[in-house]
Amino acid sequence: VTLYWTYTGNLPAYTSMWFTGGATSWGERSDKALEAQRLEGTSVYYVQLPLDKTVSDYNQYKITLGYNDASELPDSMIGINWDHASSKCTSANATFTWDGETQRVDLGTHSFANSMTNPANLVLVSFVVKFDGTLPKGYNAYLMGTMNGWNESKPILLSVREDGQSYASEEMYVEKGAIEYKVVVYTGSKFSWDTQYGNGSVNATGTITKAGDFELFGGTEQSAPVVVTDENRYILVGSIAGWNVQQSNTKYVFTRIDSDTYKLNYTFAKDEEFKVKMNGESNWDKYQIGYTAAINSNTTFEGVDKVSNLFSNSGGNIAVKYACTTEITLHVASKKLEIKVTAVTVTHDPDNWIIVGSFFKDGDPDWWNNSSTTSTYQFTWNEADQNYTITISFSANAQFKIVKRGTWNGYDWNAVSSVIDTTYFKAASSDGNIQVSKACTVKITISGIDATSIKFEVQP
Repeated sequence: VTLYWTYTGNLPAYTSMWFTGGATSWGERSDKALEAQRLEGTSVYYVQLPLDKTVSDYNQYKITLGYNDASELPDSMIGINWDHASSKCTSANATFTWDGETQRVDLGTHSFANSMTNPANLVLVSFVVKFDGTLPKGYNAYLMGTMNGWNESKPILLSVREDGQSYASEEMYVEKGAIEYKVVVYTGSKFSWDTQYGNGSVNATGTITKAGDFELFGGTEQSAPVVVTDENRYILVGSIAGWNVQQSNTKYVFTRIDSDTYKLNYTFAKDEEFKVKMNGESNWDKYQIGYTAAINSNTTFEGVDKVSNLFSNSGGNIAVKYACTTEITLHVASKKLEIKVTAVTVTHDPDNWIIVGSFFKDGDPDWWNNSSTTSTYQFTWNEADQNYTITISFSANAQFKIVKRGTWNGYDWNAVSSVIDTTYFKAASSDGNIQVSKACTVKITISGIDATSIKFEVQP
């Protein structure tokens, strides 16, 4: 029986249309799938094959694009390509009707969303990931990404090499250019995203330019999954480690003191977020300790000025405002954290604080520019003393505020009334401005890690 259809597009020399279905036992390669022939001078393509109605799915089929012998690719790549199925059979098998006698059956008009990649743009590569140790017994590594269409039913197995740390895929043809991917590690036969390597919810990326080994993550070693014991049961998770719930890196693993107490010394970077989690436990509802179990009464600061809002609540995560060195104690039974801060590092903007106001001294015009860089009104950052200072002369009745450049946040009368000399200064009648009662020259100092302290010293 001749099965024929219409296709109005053009096929490059390396591409054919391929037919498979119940009548061909769903064969994929050229030994069973059928390569369509074109009826010369027309847009009609056809295959010829015997049909047997006793085969239950004899009238189900798919037509896909695929490479042919002219592509000069290996036999394993010649034939059906499921990612390039016809519009009539993308989501489900197409069917036809046959009365058992007719010698020609029309399958209608077919089209394709995407063309096959030019073989000249394909290279033979082996994807390689390196761990900091051999995976535990029973664990396997797989590659997911654009190279396999993120198909969870066909993850790419990465097998261990002789060094015991490198895991590589079999050689495969892939298109040169940008790729996105993740490496996943799991036990058993059922696909799982529980332990994945990338950047949290963001895919890892790379660019394939040549044949040979392609080093995933730029060759950077990844932390191998660990067999969890009482000694490494609790870890930090968060932006510090890509929210990876499984860690062998002792940098993130608490040290067991006794059955209820675990400790960890850790230095956080500015703006990091974290929680404490059971090592390897992917169920976030089962065991996690976040902001409410760690902050306020259980937070102490040793050897540093107390920083307002050093930690904050970010959706239950603990968000770190400034870089700081900490000693964290976990109490397992009560699910409580004690955080001691032993050092804080703040990067100061030397141009951060300015004075805005009017007629600082006789002859000055009104000046309320909160973005000015004029040195007359700008505080100086003193690295040795860790403070900002300015010495400035005011005329009587001048009004001013002290603000962070580019904002109106800072110090008004309400913020300074308890520390300012009321012989020389008073509250203005409106807007919270500070008003000068008597002409004077004053040194103003802003200090504290969070710039929370201000001091006024009227000069003789």
